[in-house]
Amino acid sequence: MKMGKSIFLFSRGQGTAHACRDMILADSLSELDDSVEIKFVSYGEGYKTLSVLGWPCINIGIPFKEDEHDRLLKMGQALREEKPDLVISDEELLALPLAKIFQIPSLLITNWFPPAPNHPTMSYFADPQEIIVPDLTDSFGAPSEIKSPVHFVGPILRPIDSNLAERKKFREEFGITPEEKLILVTAGEAESNDVDFFQRCIEVFKRLKLNAKLIAVVGELKEELEGDMKADGRISLREYLWQLDRYMLASDLVIHRGGYFTLWELASVGMPSICVPRLTGDFRVQNLSYAKKMEQYGASVVVKEERMEEELVEQMKAILTSQERWDEMSQAGLRICQGSGERRAAKVVLSSLGNGVAQKCHV
Repeated sequence: MKMGKSIFLFSRGQGTAHACRDMILADSLSELDDSVEIKFVSYGEGYKTLSVLGWPCINIGIPFKEDEHDRLLKMGQALREEKPDLVISDEELLALPLAKIFQIPSLLITNWFPPAPNHPTMSYFADPQEIIVPDLTDSFGAPSEIKSPVHFVGPILRPIDSNLAERKKFREEFGITPEEKLILVTAGEAESNDVDFFQRCIEVFKRLKLNAKLIAVVGELKEELEGDMKADGRISLREYLWQLDRYMLASDLVIHRGGYFTLWELASVGMPSICVPRLTGDFRVQNLSYAKKMEQYGASVVVKEERMEEELVEQMKAILTSQERWDEMSQAGLRICQGSGERRAAKVVLSSLGNGVAQKCHV
């Protein structure tokens, strides 16, 4: 028998980033009201992450874009059987019309909006009673077609145990001397069309002839890229880094492909970065928007893919040869990450549950 009100939190399961921020939100909800029962619903990497860390989680299988029939049935069955008091969807859009069918109030957590009024996802944004955006108020606006209240609560970021004060320890651990620079190159979940990105980063690194090492996290592209690093012991290709946080902090610069989570995570640890956004696909335009906004804050620099070599040379030199520039970017990132997005989001959730904790919230 339920002691308090119950929440189903549908967490997008592609990758681990959504699960990480949803666990932070769940912790904050429990701190504010420990009578609220929270159960996750996820799949893939999200389900694995939540389960390993001990959160109750219903597995709705691996998504296939071509056919979501079985996944939809499992989601509907779970809602019908347990009938929670509130549904929260972290960009798992199928949960929203299902909640409406079962007459369950719903909230949407999202860091993007449909790119056009006639986009096929726009109808989903009419379903939730309220929308939580884990970003700053000036990041981007909600489309006028969306009528639900939109709460900009600030970023919800996973806590990173280490900080810049531990750079020296990590650098020693990874064999980086005080005179050397460390450049980390990552594409997140590397795609086949990222081969060119990595190749060009490696070529620019060779041309600069810095007293530096480069680590490229290339996933399944390692075999294809190994020819680009022959006879250069300064370059290391890794399929995966288990201690990515430590490598980020040990670095002097991170070059990446952007994306909401990567940009905010780097800013939160005060690590200057260069972003070369991917520009293909419906929502890649918004990735460019995220990157441009982080550039406006002063925490990152955006480089255009079509002019990558020349712009990379210029920006890498500017950041790696000027301690003043490095410090400015580092402090800019730390400054915008002040606050508690998860606590503001939790108050919005509890207000929706009828606990009267918070009104409309903007930061």
